[in-house]
Amino acid sequence: MITSFFGNTPNFEENKIKKTEGNDNLGATPMEVSKFINKKTSYLNLFKRRRNLLPHKKGIVKRKYFRGEKFNLKEILLYNNDWDEENDVNLMKTTSIPRGIETLKYTIDSEKIILVEDSSSIYSLVHRVKNLNYDGINFHSVDEAYQYYKLIDFCGSNENMLYSMLSKKNAQRSYVKMCLALHNKTRADVIKWRGKEGLKLLFNLTYQKFVQNKELYEIMKADKDKLILNIFGEDNYDACGRVQDLVPWLHEHHFHPIEIPEVMDFSDIKLFPKISTGRNLQGVIVMLVRRYLEKNIPH
Repeated sequence: MITSFFGNTPNFEENKIKKTEGNDNLGATPMEVSKFINKKTSYLNLFKRRRNLLPHKKGIVKRKYFRGEKFNLKEILLYNNDWDEENDVNLMKTTSIPRGIETLKYTIDSEKIILVEDSSSIYSLVHRVKNLNYDGINFHSVDEAYQYYKLIDFCGSNENMLYSMLSKKNAQRSYVKMCLALHNKTRADVIKWRGKEGLKLLFNLTYQKFVQNKELYEIMKADKDKLILNIFGEDNYDACGRVQDLVPWLHEHHFHPIEIPEVMDFSDIKLFPKISTGRNLQGVIVMLVRRYLEKNIPH
């Protein structure tokens, strides 16, 4: 059942916080992207960093584990990252927003778009914060907490002690993927889990991040009218797909309206609008948290 979050309080006891997968791929400079669209378009100015324009490989991905960490792993387990996105109904179709559900309304305008490119953005899951306490545990970022609770949900609490010893993001993610592989879990299992629990927990974590760090919340309030687009990783779930596709899409949809339903039920992500080829779920969650705080925290 789809429910609006207006006037309700997130259930932080039942839904523990967690964060999202992503990778550290970079994207395209304005010069590179200009091959795809008019050089004069203002959307090119949004892209600060270099981005890799090559399509991502599909299938089982081999990772380097514990880089920079002192671990002796004789056997490297491979996490099955395969997913048939071309036939994924969650990415192919968009569901109409039911009547009675309030929506966030934005207009595609280069002057009112924030791109989340890397950890330097306060809206990134991997942005390090001073305070993030959840369930009595201190974390350094939303992503760190998300990986921690995902590990427990899939692999049990016996695995979290070693995870807690790892200090680097890449080592933490690699360890979680290794444990998922050890328990015969794949990306397909993680995507299903995210629809049931993971995305709601990401909402809760992001909420706590801005409640516990007032200086970040002040920045968020100043950005209240801006559309937040995640391009970190360039995937079609958490982000807006490849940058080389996103830039011309923004150009073609200049001044088009975007509506995001104010819901806390993330089981049907088809409700959220597609931005280029992606659902921009990380950006959507940040905007929903921003709206919830605007409605429920006194100014």
